[in-house]
Amino acid sequence: MGASPPSPVGTASAQAGDGSGGPCGAEEWFLTLITGTIFTTNCQTAEDISDTWNETDATETRTQIHSQAGQLAAGNEQYLTAMSNSLVESDTIAFSKGEAAAVEVLANGGTVSEAQSAANESIEDYYAVKQRNLLDRWNVGMETVVTLNSRAANTTGVDSDFVTLGTENNFTGYRPNITEGSIELTTIAYSSQYENIQYDTITTVNGSGESIAQPRTHFIYGNSYGGTIDEYVYQDWRDAPEGHSGAGAQITPGYFGASFDSNDEIRTTLVRVRPTENLSSTNAVAIREFYNSYEEIETKSQSTKQRLQSTSTSPSGQRLSRAS
Repeated sequence: MGASPPSPVGTASAQAGDGSGGPCGAEEWFLTLITGTIFTTNCQTAEDISDTWNETDATETRTQIHSQAGQLAAGNEQYLTAMSNSLVESDTIAFSKGEAAAVEVLANGGTVSEAQSAANESIEDYYAVKQRNLLDRWNVGMETVVTLNSRAANTTGVDSDFVTLGTENNFTGYRPNITEGSIELTTIAYSSQYENIQYDTITTVNGSGESIAQPRTHFIYGNSYGGTIDEYVYQDWRDAPEGHSGAGAQITPGYFGASFDSNDEIRTTLVRVRPTENLSSTNAVAIREFYNSYEEIETKSQSTKQRLQSTSTSPSGQRLSRAS
């Protein structure tokens, strides 16, 4: 008798696919149903395709997050540099505005005290515009990193702490007071149940209230008593994070941080994107640089008002006094 024809199962086993080709066609799916194995060497199952899509999507997502974070950082750097340059001669402009406001009040019969108040108000209004513009830039930055982080958290294959909080040399915060105790996580947080960003009110130099964005952040760290603190907080650059646990020690302004007590303070200075196989890390937002710029504006406002007080006099020769 001649050799028996090979069985479908034997053939299928001999030609079982490695998933390196395109999607399976109707014939392959029929044979797969009959034999229980792929009947071609260049056919991908739905699971194979899903895995490929997920990895492609994850790679693309990580690349896009790095790109957008880099664009954000570059724009911030240009903005902060321009702001710093504008402050160099800003006191001359603000001084002139304040002096003009004082002269107008005195020319209309106002008192020296009223003139000083008008001068101060004019100077404060001038610098408040700069603070408001800086806050607008900050808010856009925080909204951007929260969006990037949400995208990372919702993409299969991308780590939930891909957009993180750290320092120039690390992807976690640091302890300024002690060295012992672990820091497991300092990152921008994502939640499908809670708001990932909220807005608080910050007071500018002229007393007006402006919105400041506070992203939801997550800290896990060991405290000096041998315990572990795990907390979610909304915060900006100012002081102690809102809603933190523990004894309520304040965080030094200019950082994102967490605190159980003064010995367990954690500080972070940057919003960063972690590196990938092909991309180095990207700094998205320099937290402390925004704080420093905001404080510099306030300092300029105060020094300009003081200079105007010490140099300006009324038409009768009387020196302008500090407004009450």
